[in-house]
Amino acid sequence: MDVPKHQHCSPKVTLENCHAFYVELEALEGMRYQFMFWRNDKRPRELTIFKPRIRDLRPGDVVVYEKFRRTVKLVEIFR
Repeated sequence: MDVPKHQHCSPKVTLENCHAFYVELEALEGMRYQFMFWRNDKRPRELTIFKPRIRDLRPGDVVVYEKFRRTVKLVEIFR
C-alpha cells in the first residue's frame, strides 16, 4: 500500500528516507489521536504496536494507546 505524502513533501521522499511522518488514530473523546514521528524517535511508552517498526504502520492496523485498542486511520509522509 502506498503511503500518501503531505502536499509540500518532495516527490523523492519515501517512508524509508523521510525525516518525519504523521500517524492518526481513530478519535476517542479526550484522548490523543495524532502523532508526528521524527527519524530517530522511539515510540511512546503508552503506545504498543504489533509491527517491527513504527514506519510499518498502515491504515487499518490496530495499536494500543493508553490501554485502549485503536485503529490507525492515516499514515502520511510529512517531510
